Amino acid sequence: MEDHPGVLVLHGEPAGVYVYPSFENGMGDRLVVTLDSVGAGRLRRSEEWLRRAARAECDVVDLPVVYQHSFVHVSVLQKIIAVSGGLIHSVFPDYFLAVAVATQVDSYLHCAPGFSLPGTSGLSLGAAGFHPGGNRELERAFKADAEIPYHPAVGEVRSVHIAMGETLLRISECGLLKDAPPIAWDRMVAKAMMQFHTEGWGDAEKEHNVKTLQDLAHSLGCAHILPQDDSSAGLVAWSKQLGFALSPPVATTGCELNGQSLGIKGVDQAAMVAEEMMMLCQDPASKEGSTCQNVLAHSLLTQVQGLRKLAGGLAIEVQSLRDESRRRGQERDRAKLELARLKEKTKNRQGAKVKRQPEVRSRVQSFFHLILAKFR
Repeated sequence: MEDHPGVLVLHGEPAGVYVYPSFENGMGDRLVVTLDSVGAGRLRRSEEWLRRAARAECDVVDLPVVYQHSFVHVSVLQKIIAVSGGLIHSVFPDYFLAVAVATQVDSYLHCAPGFSLPGTSGLSLGAAGFHPGGNRELERAFKADAEIPYHPAVGEVRSVHIAMGETLLRISECGLLKDAPPIAWDRMVAKAMMQFHTEGWGDAEKEHNVKTLQDLAHSLGCAHILPQDDSSAGLVAWSKQLGFALSPPVATTGCELNGQSLGIKGVDQAAMVAEEMMMLCQDPASKEGSTCQNVLAHSLLTQVQGLRKLAGGLAIEVQSLRDESRRRGQERDRAKLELARLKEKTKNRQGAKVKRQPEVRSRVQSFFHLILAKFR
């Protein structure tokens, strides 16, 4: 922040996440830690990232999410209230506030990895509404008690991609974003469709999710983007024809650990383990002030780094095999081309030979007639 005086928003890319044991569907009791090198902060232009959000080219965590990843000067929040008459105007408060903050500053300072490690549990409203195996009773209670309804043009669709679209609609309607970029609903619908077919939804919930998404697509005029064949092979072929990626490129590398084996009791302990692993990742030789968890983290980190080195070697080997396959393919194509050329040449010669045969026969006959004439 000293390098960027006057900055009002400090945004951190998630340094990982801790999932409490109460999270159902076999996803609980996990710690995911980002192991990328810490870099200097850099400014992100809000206009650019809002445009990316409207085109479904980034996730909400790429924006200044106040709930988990960002520090925001109070004056920015006061400006949101002054312009729109309130702080939150959407059924998705974390999404709304992330976008709203970005609309009120020209840029925000981005750090990766960030300086927070969020925790989520089975009592999370996001988990209840957006994940397979979520607490549906909690979801129903939230919908019944919500003071702000779902946007009538969107309705209730269990997808983070549609949540971003709904948020952008609300942001535009309450006057926080003038000259708002057009919302790429076709992309958001396509990503939501793939989400419903690749996550572990039960048959009944999957059918419900797809039906609500189809209704949304028809009402917004983007039903053409939906796949005609929702089989695995059909979805693969459909995704290749879309012209855009259905998932963002993985820019970070991480390590997923079992919380129970580490003896983690809550997000505070998870954050300490994550911090030790990240610091050791910067300087693996340093063991000063090692605690029991630090030693365990160092052991795990050593294994992870070994696996990453192995993966790097395998990647080089795979690339070498791909290059060799490409070279052989080019040789095969050249051989096929040469064979086709020779076949065409042989065919032309045979055609010329057939054409010459009557002429030769006629000359031979004339020669014999001439000889017979002389003997007579």
